[in-house]
Amino acid sequence: MVPAEAPSFWLAYFTVEDVDRSYKAAIDAGAREIQAPQDYPGVRMAIVTDPQGAAFGLLQTRPR
Repeated sequence: MVPAEAPSFWLAYFTVEDVDRSYKAAIDAGAREIQAPQDYPGVRMAIVTDPQGAAFGLLQTRPR
């Protein structure tokens, strides 16, 4: 589903206890939002960039 001309990429995710709290701490420390915290089946996640522009995800799993 990704066009052939799209470059390959990867994204590191860090498992956290509370995505909303970790997201706020990252933003307060100078990170920029790419994706605000959202719920998906079984997880809550957000994506930010650090002040140098490196992107990373914050991931909180939900009990089944």
